[in-house]
Amino acid sequence: MDQKKIKDLKDLIDHVCSTWQKKKGAKYPFNRGKDAKLLNRLCDFYEPWGVAALWDCYLICNSEFAQKTGYTIGIFKIMIPKLVDMSWKPIARKYDPYYGNEGEILRKVGL
Repeated sequence: MDQKKIKDLKDLIDHVCSTWQKKKGAKYPFNRGKDAKLLNRLCDFYEPWGVAALWDCYLICNSEFAQKTGYTIGIFKIMIPKLVDMSWKPIARKYDPYYGNEGEILRKVGL
């Protein structure tokens, strides 16, 4: 089964909340102001599908700090430099809505 593509902030928020719920067994206490703003800012740097991949790395990391703080979005942002050092780019491909669609992209730009 194909992994869901992460196209925008809404898809990313859905991914973050659903994967956190799978890990913790409860709904993530998502704050539409603070948490959405942090995720949106990260999307400026890494695109939504890249942030989803980094989030996946975050949830599987063995950081004692992340474990003690409950794997929150705020701590996720702080840990981005460490997470970037992990092999997150192959994970990002499974969420990238453009990966494998190079012909479609070239058509859209007129090439």
